[in-house]
Amino acid sequence: MPATLSNPIPEADGRTTRGSVPLYVAGFLVTLSALLSIGLLLDEDPGFVSMITLITAVGFVVSFLVRRQSVNAYSVELPAAAVCVLLAIAATTDRGIPFLAPAGLEGDRAKGLAVMLIWITVFRSFTLITDGSVLFSCVLSIAIMGLVGTMTSDPALTRYFALFIVCAAFMMVHECFLSARRRQSGTKRPRQSKLFLGQIQAAILCAAGACLLAIPAAVPLQAVGSLLAFSPGSSSTSSKSSTTQNPSRINIVEQPAVSVGTGPVSLSDEPVMRIKASQGSYWRGASFNVYNGRGWSSSLEQSSILTEDMTGRTVDEAFNDPIPGAKTFTIAPNEFTSVGPRSHEVTQHVSFVGNGWFMDIYAAPEIRSLTMSQDRAQTDPSGGVHLYQVVQGFQYTVKSQVADTSPTVLQAAGDDYPSVISQNFQGILDSANPSALNRLRETAEEVTRGKTNAYDKVLALKEWVESQCKYNTGTPAYPLDVDVAEHFLFTAKQGYCDSFATALAMLCRAAGIPARVASGFAPGTFEAESQEYVVKERDKHLWTEVYFPNVGWVTFDATEGAEDVSERGDTRKDNKGTLLGVLFSRGPLPPIALLIMIAMIAFVIKVELWDRFRPRHTALEQLGLPTTNIAVIQAYDAACKSLARLGRPRLPSITPGEYLDEMRSVLFEHPDAHRALESLTVLAVRFRYSALTAADPDVALATDQLKALRAALRPIRRNSLTVPHPIAEPA
Repeated sequence: MPATLSNPIPEADGRTTRGSVPLYVAGFLVTLSALLSIGLLLDEDPGFVSMITLITAVGFVVSFLVRRQSVNAYSVELPAAAVCVLLAIAATTDRGIPFLAPAGLEGDRAKGLAVMLIWITVFRSFTLITDGSVLFSCVLSIAIMGLVGTMTSDPALTRYFALFIVCAAFMMVHECFLSARRRQSGTKRPRQSKLFLGQIQAAILCAAGACLLAIPAAVPLQAVGSLLAFSPGSSSTSSKSSTTQNPSRINIVEQPAVSVGTGPVSLSDEPVMRIKASQGSYWRGASFNVYNGRGWSSSLEQSSILTEDMTGRTVDEAFNDPIPGAKTFTIAPNEFTSVGPRSHEVTQHVSFVGNGWFMDIYAAPEIRSLTMSQDRAQTDPSGGVHLYQVVQGFQYTVKSQVADTSPTVLQAAGDDYPSVISQNFQGILDSANPSALNRLRETAEEVTRGKTNAYDKVLALKEWVESQCKYNTGTPAYPLDVDVAEHFLFTAKQGYCDSFATALAMLCRAAGIPARVASGFAPGTFEAESQEYVVKERDKHLWTEVYFPNVGWVTFDATEGAEDVSERGDTRKDNKGTLLGVLFSRGPLPPIALLIMIAMIAFVIKVELWDRFRPRHTALEQLGLPTTNIAVIQAYDAACKSLARLGRPRLPSITPGEYLDEMRSVLFEHPDAHRALESLTVLAVRFRYSALTAADPDVALATDQLKALRAALRPIRRNSLTVPHPIAEPA
C-alpha cells in the first residue's frame, strides 16, 4: 500500500485551518466599534450606518464560510482589494454611486476620508480568510476612530473605544494561542474551556492595563505634541511674504453640526473675503437650533433648490453688474426668516480671496436675492444658502433685508412668539441632566429679576456672561461627561466664541426667550481706501441670535465685553497646525488611542519579526555551541523555512530524522532536494547533539547543500507540497 500522510500540515499563519469562531466574533465587534463611531458624524443619515453594519456582518459570515471551504486566500484577497479601493473612491466623489455616499457629505473632506475608510473596511470583511487578515481589522478600526476623535467629542465615542480595546486585546491573545496550538500539533492539550477562559481573562487584564497606563501617559504625550506642533510666525511684517511663498489651502465649510469646547483653536490673519457694503454686519452662513449638551445641530434640514429669477433686470442693473452674465436667484421670506416692517435693504458685493475655499454664501441676514455665476444652489429653512461645489476666488452679490434693531423697537417687541418659533427655538436641553437644567434656570431667573421685557433680559444675561467668563482661544478641551454650557459658566469660566454663544443662547432659553447659535464671520476690518470690509480667517465666529416678534432674529455677541486672556506673540504654540496638534487638543481619548496603536505596532513587530528571527539564534548561543556549529544549524533551519513556504514546515514536536522521513514522500519527484536535505540533517544532528566541533569545510558543505536545496525547490510553486506523493514499494 502506498504510504501517505493523513492530513495536511497547517501553516504557521493558519492559512489552511478552518478558522476560529471567537476570533471572527471579536473581529466583527472591533469593526462594529468603528462603524458606530462614524455614526456620530453621520447622525443626519442613520440609515447609512445601519446599512453598512448589516453588510459588514454578512461579510464576516461569508468570509468564515469561505474559509471553511479551504479557498485559496490570494484568489480572494487581490481582486477584492482592487474592487474595494475603486468603490471607496467612488463613494467620496460627487458623481460616485449614490447609495455609497451618506447625506451631508458634500464638501466635507474629513468626513469623506472617514467614509472611504469605512467602505474599505466593509468590503474587506468579505476577504477575511486568514487569521492575519482578521487581526488587521484592528488597524483600520483604530484609524477610523482616531479620525472621528478629531472631529467630535461625543461621550459615546469613549464607550465604543472601550469595546475596541477589550475585543482587540482578546484578538491578539487568542491569535497567539492559535499560533502556539498549531506549533504544538500532536501533543496533549489542556481542556479548551479552561484555555478560552484564560484568554478572556488575559484580554481583560491587557485592556485594563492599557487604560491605566494611558491615563498618566496622556499628560506627557500632550506636552510632547505641543512641543512638536508647528508654530507659524505671527509678526505682521512677515505674514504677507510667508503666505506668498508657502500658500496653504483654507477650507471653510459650514458643518451640519458643531461641537463645543473641543480644545485650543488658532486661525491665521490671512484675508479670505472682501465685502463692499453700506454697513457692516455679522456675515451669517448657517444657524443651529438643537442643543444636546455637547454641541449644536439643526432640525430644519429640508433644503430647497434655488431657481433662477426669470423676471429679468433693468438695463442699469445689467450694465453695472460686477459679475457679467451672472444669474439672479430670489429667496422668499418664510416663518423663520421674515423681518418686521421697520427694516431696510443692504446690498453686498462679496469676493472670496486668498487661499479660502468655500461652499456657503455669507451675507447679512436675511438674504432676499443672490446674483452669481453658479447655475444652482440650495437654501435651508433658516435662510442659509449653500453651493453644490467648493469654490475659490468666487464673487457674488447679495441683497439682504436687515431688521431694525434699535433698543426702543426691541424693548417694545413683546413676547407674542409665533408657535413655530417657540417649538423650534424655545426648548431647553431635553437630554440634559437635571442639575445642569436647574442651574441654568436658576441663574437666568436671578440675573433677569426685575427686567420687564425680553430685550432688557437678554442684555442683562449678555453682560453677566461677559463679566463672569474670559475669552481664551487656548482653553483646553472640556471633559466629555459634562454639559458644556454649565461647565463653561460655572467651572472653566474660560472659552472662545462657541462657548460664549452656547451659554448665552441657553440662558435666554432658560428665561423663556427663543434663541439659537449662528455660524459665520465677524464684520472684519473696514478699509477706508477701498471702502470694503476685509474679513480674515481669524474672524470665523459663532454668536447668539435672539428672536423678537415683528422684528426677526437679532445678533448678540457675548464675547464683545469679555476680557481676552488668550496668549499672543511668537511664544504661542499653534496646536491645531499639525496632526499631532489635532490629536492632543481633543482631550484624553486621542492620546489613549495613539498609545494603544503604538503598543499594537510594537506587539506585531515583536511577534512577527523579533520572535521569528531572534529567539532561535539566541537559544543556540545560550547552549554554548561553537560559532561553526551554529552556522551549520542555521543552514538547516533555513532549509526548513524554505520547505515551510512551500507548504511543509517542521513542527517542534518532530525530530529532524522524522521530518526527513516525512519529506521523503513529499519530495518523491525532487530527489536532488531530498538528498540535500538529508545531508543537512546529518550535519545538523551531528553538530547539535554531539561534542564535535564543526570545521570550516563542514560549514561550507552545509552552505553548498542549502544552495542546492533551494535550486531544486525553485521550480516548485508555493504551497504545492501540502499533498504528499506515494512512496514506491518494492515488488
